[in-house]
Amino acid sequence: MCIRDSTWTAVLRRSPSALLWMIRFPAAEDVQVRLSAELRGSGLAPSRLHMSELFPVEKHIKIKGAADLYIDSFPFGAHSSAIDALWGKVPLLTLPGQSLASRVAFSVVCSVSSECSMPASFKQMEDAATLLIA
Repeated sequence: MCIRDSTWTAVLRRSPSALLWMIRFPAAEDVQVRLSAELRGSGLAPSRLHMSELFPVEKHIKIKGAADLYIDSFPFGAHSSAIDALWGKVPLLTLPGQSLASRVAFSVVCSVSSECSMPASFKQMEDAATLLIA
């Protein structure tokens, strides 16, 4: 995961009913092991991590719509996944950086919303995520 693991664990710690939901990609099988260890090391139950298989295309947006919040990764942010989240009526939180790859989701949010304000730091992202999922 590209965004700092400590940001995810801080959000989970501050939001006791939240879980981290990620898609399991075959090429990154070690992610679940590494994130489970990160959760354990932060005093959080590994059961707070939910890994799901890739969704069938025809159900993709409906399933994504079950999420309460889409927290973008950094510095390589979402592109089509950001659009899918918004189509599923899921609020999107992103931390725009200096590169094109880190600014796409921010641009997508700005193009569909009159609210074009995003966090400027990992701490602001943590605070915003905690507020949005409360």
